[in-house]
Amino acid sequence: MKTFIKVLACVSLVFFIFFLFFFINNPFAFILDFTVIFGLLTYNLWMRLIVAAIINKVLKDRIDYRHSHFYLKHFEMRLYKFLKVKKWKDKIPKYDEEYFDIRQHSWEEISQATCHSEIIHKICFVLSFLPLIFVAVYGGYLRTCLFVSILAALCDLVYIIIQRYNRARIMRIIYLRKKRASAQK
Repeated sequence: MKTFIKVLACVSLVFFIFFLFFFINNPFAFILDFTVIFGLLTYNLWMRLIVAAIINKVLKDRIDYRHSHFYLKHFEMRLYKFLKVKKWKDKIPKYDEEYFDIRQHSWEEISQATCHSEIIHKICFVLSFLPLIFVAVYGGYLRTCLFVSILAALCDLVYIIIQRYNRARIMRIIYLRKKRASAQK
């Protein structure tokens, strides 16, 4: 999935540049439509890659999964049961499954990876609405920018929900293992 996203980001950038130059020389409305569509796609893909790279660099192994911010709020598990997260969470593609592989990482490391991923998706959720500034500055394409921004934000919200849902279960495993280890001493 990681390679697919990176290739798609590069291809969308090429198409955006192509349609942008084509529009500059031939200012037809349908060419502008393609330019805006590929511009939004390019922005959303590259923004996610850049945010992930920055967060990976800045916060690598510096996130405390035990921080209260990462604990579920009292209403969340009821919400996740209502949304039936357990049924669909494994069907959602993962960017890099290696970070969540119990054969390669401890439960603590996996919990930290869920925090890491949650932070990335929360930042991307907010930045998904940045293209609306395009509408304010240049006018037009409000519906397109709003639709793409909401769709992109919802995609990030899905991953935030999955990370929070899984981390609660992982924290339970960590707690039970520590409890069992202390009982054996």
